[in-house]
Amino acid sequence: MDIDACLQQAGEFGPAQKRIYYLVNLMNVLAAMQTLAPAFISYEPEWTCSSQSPPEEQQTSLQRCTAFEEGHCRPHYLSGYTTVVTEWDLVCRWSYLPKISQSAYFVGMMFSCWSLGSLAERIGRKKVYFLSIGREWASVMAGWLLQCTSSRWS
Repeated sequence: MDIDACLQQAGEFGPAQKRIYYLVNLMNVLAAMQTLAPAFISYEPEWTCSSQSPPEEQQTSLQRCTAFEEGHCRPHYLSGYTTVVTEWDLVCRWSYLPKISQSAYFVGMMFSCWSLGSLAERIGRKKVYFLSIGREWASVMAGWLLQCTSSRWS
């Protein structure tokens, strides 16, 4: 039997198949957003020391970090980007923190793959899949809610 005969016997790619296809790939879109987000929200823009007199003087990163860690200056970011690095001044000795958040995300993904794979063997793939979608949406909504309310608290 060739592929055309198999497709003719199985039927065309109709509305039911399209619904299933989009539902299955919904999780991939959410996972892609979560995976790519740290690349944008933890970007470290170029910066100089704000107390530097004259500002045109070139500083090495070691000079900037030494002045920052000794409390002689605050970072002045040269771009208009607002990221977690600019919000909490995660530069110099704190620059590893955004990278740890990405690593923690992937450790969580690894644990989820292991635990949900075992759970899928017990209760079925479809139930675990919908559980994963629900958990992902709950996490997104909780993050959105925290983001909306945190600006009102400060």
